[in-house]
Amino acid sequence: MERNSFVFYRSFWDAICCLPKKDRLPFIEALCSYAFDEIEPDMSGTKLGLFIQLKAAIDSNKKRFADGSKGGRPRKKPVVSEKITSGFESENHYIQDEKENENENENEKGVGKPTALSSAGDLIMYLNERAGRAFQQTDTNLSLAESLLGSYSEELIRDVIDNKVAMWGSDPKMAGYLRPKTLFNLENFENYLEEPIVEEVAP
Repeated sequence: MERNSFVFYRSFWDAICCLPKKDRLPFIEALCSYAFDEIEPDMSGTKLGLFIQLKAAIDSNKKRFADGSKGGRPRKKPVVSEKITSGFESENHYIQDEKENENENENEKGVGKPTALSSAGDLIMYLNERAGRAFQQTDTNLSLAESLLGSYSEELIRDVIDNKVAMWGSDPKMAGYLRPKTLFNLENFENYLEEPIVEEVAP
């Protein structure tokens, strides 16, 4: 699948800055050639070692993109917990009715294809029920969710929410970051796509 963009992380730039100045621009050009056209550069020594490291991150992001274009990994059935949250927003669970008779094509939305039948409010409710929170559909929260839906599919966003709940939900300190301001931030979300999938541990 042809790519018109790729994620260039700050860590990429920090690593490239370790190269002599005369080598930095040619290295960046080689990196872009690989990311967009899969052209392997002719390198050796330190530059080759650095390229191999950055190539792994680019390949991982490409796989995420391809998986998202196919609708993402199977969605987990939301589990409504009765556990009281640790000092964060008061608990208020939402249960969303299962949608029936959806067109199969609606499940094949990927990166760059917003979900027509979903809304920013749906994502906020999903985050509430998965994380045991009670975020309101304020203008700020809705705006964050709408921006995310403008770039990624609902399926992929829900997958990331599931993964972050599995990673942070049992940690009282990190659970405080299960919020729209953090999860629906576009820059943060791109980083979350690179993280390994964590299986949620049953209480």
